[in-house]
Amino acid sequence: MTKPTRSLLTAIFMFTAGLAQVFAQDYPNKGIRVAVGATPGGPLDTVMRLVGDRMKDSLGQPILVDNRPGAGGVISFDLVRAAAPDGYTLLMSNAGLTAAKFIMKAFTADALNDFTHIGQMTNIPMMFVVNAGSPYKSVTDFLSFARANPGKINMGSLSGHFAMDIALLQSLARIQVTTVQYGGTAQQQLALLGSVIDVALDPYSGAKPGVDQGKTRFLALAGAKRFALAPEIAAVAEFVPGFEGSDNWFGLAGPAGLPPPIVARLNASLRGAILAPDIKKRLNDIGFDVIAGSPEDVRGMIARDLERMAKAAALAGIKPQ
Repeated sequence: MTKPTRSLLTAIFMFTAGLAQVFAQDYPNKGIRVAVGATPGGPLDTVMRLVGDRMKDSLGQPILVDNRPGAGGVISFDLVRAAAPDGYTLLMSNAGLTAAKFIMKAFTADALNDFTHIGQMTNIPMMFVVNAGSPYKSVTDFLSFARANPGKINMGSLSGHFAMDIALLQSLARIQVTTVQYGGTAQQQLALLGSVIDVALDPYSGAKPGVDQGKTRFLALAGAKRFALAPEIAAVAEFVPGFEGSDNWFGLAGPAGLPPPIVARLNASLRGAILAPDIKKRLNDIGFDVIAGSPEDVRGMIARDLERMAKAAALAGIKPQ
């Protein structure tokens, strides 16, 4: 490369960076749309509205929740992936983004690099839950019965990648259960209370009300380690080495190429919102562990999630449909 060429490229880079900086100084000057791949009233929607309402105080512009349910979140993922990287169309990212490639042929995006990851909001562990009258008082009880009675246990799972966790558990624990998929936590909890299923794999936040009312019990945590908000609950990995189920994390992302100054502005606003004592308490009270990290932190988490899911899919024989 000649010296004039290097000088020209340097000048172009500096000019482009300067434009991004000037643009970011004026950002935002209108409302910011956040695509949420779920219906109003669900956990994704509830958290985004709570956090977004506080973010508007620091950004000076409203956060407009755009509910785009369907296709396991892919409708919202594709909408944001195709948007202009100007900071005005964002995504309420979640574990479904990392799982999509392993369960859906139609999803061709790179969850790590086709988006600009701004930050994580919360982490919600998945729990194995039983009816209050269940004979399974421990993970050992459950595994013993399952091994002695192949196919006799009906285990509920939310649709999508959570069924992959059950397939992985069967492979590692050498058990056979009948998996029944449900479209949401409310429907699955009703099935558990009605003894249609014996065990449900549900998010902590969704199952906690039933547990608090004495209708259901937490049997175990699906993640690799115990949950800070409920450390008394054992993890399945303590009984089945190598098992690590999905955590249902929530985050904020934009299309690829979002200017770094805008990413920094949004990350600071997000962190300020979720770490505000009243917001953090409200999230903790409904079962969400607050995670306030950098864009690099959330990229690292997603990379690890993709690696874990790839191993789980291979071990359990899961292929995209």
